[in-house]
Amino acid sequence: MFFLLLKGYSNQEIADELVLSKHTIKNHINHVFQKLDVKRRSQLIAKFSHLL
Repeated sequence: MFFLLLKGYSNQEIADELVLSKHTIKNHINHVFQKLDVKRRSQLIAKFSHLL
């Protein structure tokens, strides 16, 4: 899921790719943001784009 976020996938696209509900993806993303101390996808991409 982390790399799909970095690639710019939407919540629905991630859910479809991983065969999970959109609600589950949203919860996981919120937990990832908290753990990595970011508030938006753009911050996540700026912080970790070197991994792509």
